[in-house]
Amino acid sequence: MEAFKTLTDDYFVGNFGSVEATDQLRLLCENEPDYDDDNLIDAKVGGRPEPDHSVRQCRIKGISPKRLPLISVGLGKIIRNVNDMQWKMDLKHEWQASVQYTRYLGKGHFYNWHRDAYPKGESTVGFGRKLTIVYCLSYEKDYTGGEFEVERDDKTIYTRKFDYGDFIVFPARKLHRVIPLESGTRTTLVGWYM
Repeated sequence: MEAFKTLTDDYFVGNFGSVEATDQLRLLCENEPDYDDDNLIDAKVGGRPEPDHSVRQCRIKGISPKRLPLISVGLGKIIRNVNDMQWKMDLKHEWQASVQYTRYLGKGHFYNWHRDAYPKGESTVGFGRKLTIVYCLSYEKDYTGGEFEVERDDKTIYTRKFDYGDFIVFPARKLHRVIPLESGTRTTLVGWYM
């Protein structure tokens, strides 16, 4: 694992190069009880009682960032530093109620194009979210497919297959997706900063 960083107008991608820090984050997430007591149920969208597999197919559990300082302080510091360097948004310096421990388990798991927040008046989805962080808890060799894509302001697509400890921070209004997994397991931690 090598440390790197790439900053653009559209996103910040990086890796601190610390296997130990990512190991600690992964273990904390695996051992944390479910925030919503859903026990890794199939993702539900828009409050529907049944999973909507036309939007996404993955397993999630919500985790309260307040219970885990590595998330609330550590990942929060990443988001604030990137914001200060690039977008300079007026942040409340707080997480949305929970972050998602997300697992794509085998062939066909995906998440279609979506935004984590919409412009005011268009939707109540993601109300108040300003920045998204996706932190990878899987090794690149552990899965095929499952690349992450985000649409840049010029409408071109940035595609990346994440490796252990890689993360991306981007404005929550940007379109993004996870293309279908072909095999293996892809695990991430996803959070939204207000």
